[in-house]
Amino acid sequence: YNTLSTVIWLIEANQPQSAIKVTSALAKMFRISISQGSNIIPVEKEIEHVASYLDIQKVRYEDEFTCEFDVDENILSFYTVKMVLQPLVENAIYHSMRNIQGGSIIISCMQAGNSVIMQVRDNGGFMSEEQCGLINEKLENKPIGNVKMGVGIKNVHDRLRYTYGMQGGLRYRTQTGWTIAEITIPIQRSEDECQTY
Repeated sequence: YNTLSTVIWLIEANQPQSAIKVTSALAKMFRISISQGSNIIPVEKEIEHVASYLDIQKVRYEDEFTCEFDVDENILSFYTVKMVLQPLVENAIYHSMRNIQGGSIIISCMQAGNSVIMQVRDNGGFMSEEQCGLINEKLENKPIGNVKMGVGIKNVHDRLRYTYGMQGGLRYRTQTGWTIAEITIPIQRSEDECQTY
C-alpha cells in the first residue's frame, strides 16, 4: 500500500523514471515472493528480494541512510526459507534509520561450518543488549515482561524453526553500536533437502 502511494506521488510530482524504478522493484518483489508456490528459494533470490525492497525504500526515504551487501558468492546457490531478510531490514529502517541522520544498514551472508549465517546490521542504536535478550526470550515463547516486537520478526523465527528445527532460528545481539539480527540455517544445497520438523 505504501509503495503504491509512493508511485502515485512520484507520478504526480512528474518523476516518471523514479516511478518506473519503484514499480519495477515492486514487480520483482512480487515475483520472488510468489516463487511458483514454493516456500524455499535460493539464497541468491532472497538477496534479490531484499535488494528490490531497498530500492523502493531508498526512493521513499530519499537516501536518508546507506545500505551495503557483503555476500559470499559461494552460498548463493544454497537454499533458504523465503522472505526472511526483508522483515529484518524493514524493522531496522522503521526503528533505527528514521531516528538518525546518515545511518547504515549492512546485509551479510556467509558460510560458517555447516551453517549459513545471514545478518542485518544497523547503527541506529535502537536496542540495548538487555532488550536483545528480552526479544530472544520472546522469540522462544518464554514468559517474560512486556517487550515490543513486530509480528514479522516472530513470523521469521517461527518459519525457520518449522523448517529447520533447532538448527534454524533468529537471534538479536549488539556489538559496538550496531544492532545485529542474525539468522542461522543449516546448509541446504537443494530444495528437496529442506524438510519441515
